[in-house]
Parts: sequence; structure tokens; C-alpha cells
Amino acid sequence: MNNSEPTLTKLEETLTAYLDGKLSPADAATFEAAHPEVAAERRQHEQLRAALAKEAPALSHGDFFNHQILREISPAPSPVKRAAFPLWRLAFGAAACMLAAAGIFFAFVGPQKSRSSDYYAQVLSVKAGDPDITAQLVEAGGVAVVWIDGLDALPSNYVLE
Repeated sequence: MNNSEPTLTKLEETLTAYLDGKLSPADAATFEAAHPEVAAERRQHEQLRAALAKEAPALSHGDFFNHQILREISPAPSPVKRAAFPLWRLAFGAAACMLAAAGIFFAFVGPQKSRSSDYYAQVLSVKAGDPDITAQLVEAGGVAVVWIDGLDALPSNYVLE
């Protein structure tokens, strides 16, 4: 018996001991009284045991025979499953993707050059929310300045952050 087989119940253990003749005569009589159908089973068991003992040939190479049976009932070793994406395929795929991305970038986007003269901002309107404050746009020499009047001066101990 190996660990994969379930353990026998108390009734199964007692029945096995009864059929094998390992119970004492008092225990066997008690078991037969509790289970009257086992007496017929024991007679059939004894007849089968006697027939096998008389008719079964002796095995001259029992170890070889057991080895052959073991090979027949043992499951065949399962083939080793290969990974669908081994490391070398993943590395090759990553390199191909990087090459394709670089090709698309240089073909369609290209490197961007910063042109400081192209920076342009335009002030469209200036409006102050407080009626005491006036704001106006002053343009001179290509430079636009927003001039704000009416703000209070900051105290000298004010710390700017």
C-alpha cells in the first residue's frame, strides 16, 4: 500500500483479517454473527486460494517479471515542454522593435532643433479686476510690456519666495 491509497476502515481491516484467517476463533465467530454473508465469501475465497496454489506456475525469473509489469503500469515520462518564447527569441524581438522604432523616428519625425528666434508670445488683452488698478500694454522696439499702476508698495521687511 502506498500513500496515495486511502486508509482502510475498521470494517475493511476486520474483513481482511477474517478472510486471511488471522482472527482468533472467538473474534471470527463474533464477526460471522454480525455479518452472516461473510461465511459464503470466505468459502469462495478459500476455493480461489486453493485453485491458485494448485494451478499457478512458479516463476523462474520473478524479478524480471515484476520489472516488466512495473514498466507496463508506470506512466510514460512526459516530454519536456519547451518554452514558447525562449530568451534568445525575446532578445531578438526586442532588438527588432528597437530598430523599427529608430527607423520610424528618423524617417518621419527627425531630430528637433531648438530655434530661439522662433519663440513668439502675443499679449492680446490686458484687464485689471480692481477699479483702483490700471493696466496697459506698452510696445516699444519689438518688446511688449504690461504696465500696471495703482499697486501698493511692498513693505521693506517682506520676504519674497
